[in-house]
Amino acid sequence: MDIKSERFAKLVCLQHEALCKGLIFNQLTLKSLQNHHNAGRWNFLKHMIPKKIKILRIEDYHTHYIGKFDSGKQFFGYEHFVSKPSINETEWQKNRHEYVVLYIFDKNGSLESFKYWYAGTTAELNCDTNKKLDELVKSLGKLRFCNIKVVPFQIEIDGITFGLIPKTDDDYERIELDPSSTIAFSEPWDGEYDT
Repeated sequence: MDIKSERFAKLVCLQHEALCKGLIFNQLTLKSLQNHHNAGRWNFLKHMIPKKIKILRIEDYHTHYIGKFDSGKQFFGYEHFVSKPSINETEWQKNRHEYVVLYIFDKNGSLESFKYWYAGTTAELNCDTNKKLDELVKSLGKLRFCNIKVVPFQIEIDGITFGLIPKTDDDYERIELDPSSTIAFSEPWDGEYDT
């Protein structure tokens, strides 16, 4: 049994001693524990989303614009899009709205402020949103691109919810970067993400 499975099994045992007495730990796998959890037998396992998440910086990818500045404050810059439902699929560019957002966190990882720029719809775009994001990030002054660790949050811009938002389905707990759920963080919460 790997260490992760063993820790998970111990947690289950501590929380539900009566249920665990009959379990043989060397035959118990993480998968079988997750099956019990997913079936609703151990509802206490829900909400295991961490209070802070690590985000790995991956150059020239979704987390290119993250790091620290000003004595430990953290930042995360991102180009978001919001698609509104369209009757005519060929006109999607008129219904996709482009935003550039710079999230600023204190040194403990809590959202402190944010800056944003609305670029218009994709059809109206007459500038490089990546260049605008680069300008916003450079406005912070001396900075260092690196991994960050922040508290999930949500804000509203133009009536749209933005942020790193915890979400739980029956079989998948994650934190998604909204709007558009472009990237998602999940176990083992090591900073890597799915796209």
